[in-house]
Amino acid sequence: MIEDVPLTRIRKLQKIWENTVQNFENTKSINNKLSTAFKQIHSSLRRLVLKEKDEIQVMRNLSIDIIGKLLSGEKIDTKILKQNFVARIPKLMNDKTQSDRFYFILNDFLIINEFLTNYNKSLGGISMNKHLEFLDKFTDKFLQSDFGKGVLLSGVVLGYLASKQTTQRQGEGGSYSSGKIQDSPIYKQLNFGRLTLRDLKKHLSRIPELIKAYKIEPSFLIEDLAAYSQELLLTSQGKDLGVDGNFAFVTGFMNHRQYFWEIYKDYSSKNKLEEMEEDINV
Repeated sequence: MIEDVPLTRIRKLQKIWENTVQNFENTKSINNKLSTAFKQIHSSLRRLVLKEKDEIQVMRNLSIDIIGKLLSGEKIDTKILKQNFVARIPKLMNDKTQSDRFYFILNDFLIINEFLTNYNKSLGGISMNKHLEFLDKFTDKFLQSDFGKGVLLSGVVLGYLASKQTTQRQGEGGSYSSGKIQDSPIYKQLNFGRLTLRDLKKHLSRIPELIKAYKIEPSFLIEDLAAYSQELLLTSQGKDLGVDGNFAFVTGFMNHRQYFWEIYKDYSSKNKLEEMEEDINV
């Protein structure tokens, strides 16, 4: 119930929605009240339903899930929203009743995506600035390219997850102990030395699922690095990993601890020290 949501969170969401609306010239007619954001999330997803009546409940549940996470302060996977939209683009653009409204449907989704992205960035109230200066120290031509950086950072984020898969807590409130990274499920699933771009993208797409299954923290930083890695891989239009890519990936994977906390050294000195106290045997 919205009555149980802290007033400070409501005000925060209201401010994020106001700023989002103000940043778009074609949203002058949109009300900047928070209730409008909730209504737009529901209506935008509802418009994706054409003749498939069974999808009405699916979209309704998705909108309820998104709004629920907004009110409870949980991170939202915007990729799910985009996947549902992109999968229906052909039908929306060719449907007799919806094709004329596709422009408006698209821009409604754009605004919602921006709102949710801005919301995700606000979680934790800390900076997610990335310090990537160490990448400039590499003289290797491949590692200087955006594709090479994307591959190496993918290794960093998957290596970090792999190390966390072997971390266990000794009793309630006890200390953490870590096993060998070689015993982690991710390590065993990766085809080191023969990894393809398709394999890498598949493993990266499972990160939200793994974070949830293993309750890995800091989840928002892991997801931030995973998203940035995927962006580099996509925009650089690299075709495959090959020798250079496999070398870059394993470099990032085995140096995950050093590189991860170099990238996010602004995160929290306290949390960083707690991480460093864990003896992960690689």
